[in-house]
Amino acid sequence: MRVQQAANSTDANELRDFAEYLLCIAVFGNLHLPTVNREFLTSHAILTPKNKDVAVLNSLILDQFPGDASEFKSADAVDDPEDQIRYPNKLLNSLDPSDLPPHNLKLKVGCPIMLLRNLDTANGLCNGTRLIVRSWRQYVLEAEIATGRQAGTIVLIPHITLTPLQTQSPIIFKRTQFPVRLAFSMTINKAQGQTFNNVGLYLPEPPFAHGLLYVAMSWVQTPTTIRIMLNPDNSTQPDQEGFTTRNVVYHEVLL
Repeated sequence: MRVQQAANSTDANELRDFAEYLLCIAVFGNLHLPTVNREFLTSHAILTPKNKDVAVLNSLILDQFPGDASEFKSADAVDDPEDQIRYPNKLLNSLDPSDLPPHNLKLKVGCPIMLLRNLDTANGLCNGTRLIVRSWRQYVLEAEIATGRQAGTIVLIPHITLTPLQTQSPIIFKRTQFPVRLAFSMTINKAQGQTFNNVGLYLPEPPFAHGLLYVAMSWVQTPTTIRIMLNPDNSTQPDQEGFTTRNVVYHEVLL
């Protein structure tokens, strides 16, 4: 998929927004069709290297998804009472470590989500399990397991208190929220172990880790079921055939 280059920063931002929209359409198509069911939603995804882009894409697709959205806000707090002055709630709410749900979680009935913690491994509720939202109450989500041997099972997901890994957040705090994130889009690393029939690969910047591009492109069986979106400003154009990006390989790892 190719989008023209921009002449200035304003045009570049508008062009990037348009490119993201095009990629969502290319991968998911019309989300109002009756064929958009559990199997469809879990076999289609947009992969990208960074969590900040995952959040943008998930929000964009949720806006196109049918139905009314509900918002669930987390309760955030620090352990040490002396830190409450240094780290007010507004600051804690703004933190978005990748291993925690967002402070403001927006969901619609029928949308795909991914579990962020092991809740009941024997019954399929593991970190990385994808589910479809079916309903909710104040502190409980009702969802349908979408993949694996337990696919089709209806489960209840409660509010729980979570803490981020130290490498994911500069501040140690607790967040009480549903332990899920939207799963229209996910990072390339988070997609490991998942299977897809149709993938969009969004690369606003070149892949930054060893083998990341190879991993992302290995989730589909044929070239016709993957769409790749590059940022022309961060890509190379060896000829008029199109833009390219690099595949990072650390040769010492292969020895």
